[in-house]
Amino acid sequence: PAIDVDAFQNTTVQKQTIILHVGRFFRQLHHKRQDVLVEIFRQLVTKHPSVTGKWRLVLVGTVEDAEYAAEVAQAAKGLPIAIKHQVSRAELIELYQQASIYWHATGYGVDASQHPEKMEHFGISTVEAMAAGAVPVVYAQGGQPEVLGDTLQQWGWQNQEEAIDKTWQLISHPAEMKAAQQLAQERAQHFDGQRFSEVLEEMIHA
Repeated sequence: PAIDVDAFQNTTVQKQTIILHVGRFFRQLHHKRQDVLVEIFRQLVTKHPSVTGKWRLVLVGTVEDAEYAAEVAQAAKGLPIAIKHQVSRAELIELYQQASIYWHATGYGVDASQHPEKMEHFGISTVEAMAAGAVPVVYAQGGQPEVLGDTLQQWGWQNQEEAIDKTWQLISHPAEMKAAQQLAQERAQHFDGQRFSEVLEEMIHA
């Protein structure tokens, strides 16, 4: 799908110590696994205490499974985690622009060869975050590796330990973080409307 990449870019908004995730709260089909992200964040602040008080995880998404949303909220208690179920489009774009890192865990814990439908099909929110200059530290299954491409593949992960280590690598090396954010914005251009039109035309006339 085409992404309005330009809508997420704003050089006047300063990056903050925010790790962002955007996705609906539900268990069915391609479950977004906010529960896993909360656990990864818990392990991150335990392993690297300096993160506490500086970095926070922000989970954004409407509720389709109230019981699951309540479980995630309970698991997040005592941690610097904000859960936002109702935000405007303008507020969401601002959060993308403020976020330094973007997390995604759809499909985690599922055998992709047996249940490919439970993986992230493409990852529109990942591209939107990239367009806003957030580094995608995401579960590298389904459509996500294609979104990352060669330039960002090093930030994909296969287990929780990798997610923690890659996130800490960025947090503890600001120059590397800044370079990765620039690469993320450049890679997001691959999915803009102009390229979508060009590829579609090529397919039609192939």
